[in-house]
Amino acid sequence: MQVIIVGCRQVAAVISLLTGLREFGRKQSVALQALHAPHVYGEEHVIAAAEHAVRAFQQGTATCNTLDMEVLLYASGQRQIREAIDLMGIRDGEAAVVAAVGSTDIPGYGGTVDQSALEEFLHRQKLVVDPEVARGGAALAAFGITPAEMAAVDKSMYGDLILEKVALVDVLK
Repeated sequence: MQVIIVGCRQVAAVISLLTGLREFGRKQSVALQALHAPHVYGEEHVIAAAEHAVRAFQQGTATCNTLDMEVLLYASGQRQIREAIDLMGIRDGEAAVVAAVGSTDIPGYGGTVDQSALEEFLHRQKLVVDPEVARGGAALAAFGITPAEMAAVDKSMYGDLILEKVALVDVLK
């Protein structure tokens, strides 16, 4: 499995971007998902979501019909797709993290992700690629992580709390 993560500043046209990503992904035989950057807690968060989504497809336990939507579901830590979209869906005027997943044994997602082609596509969508966007933020409260949970662990472990939420989706299904 191959995962490429690209951060972008300020999405201007959500529908246009999502439509373009779907078409670009179909042509490349990869899954592409745009995530609400303020709720992404670093690249490990996105990679873990992609790994869980691919595993769900391989084991026949996927909730969604497409790998890109399954990535969104896991990235959100939610069981319901509507809640996943509310939490992790991109928004006009805000930053996005685009995850590309390829080189899988899942039919339709076996292509190799070409990072330069993806970045060129994003540039044509009038997005500014910014690696800092994908580095993560303080999204803990958005995932329902309580102050008590945060107090129970060292700050260096906050990312692990998010990864637990990603893994918990398997249990919630």
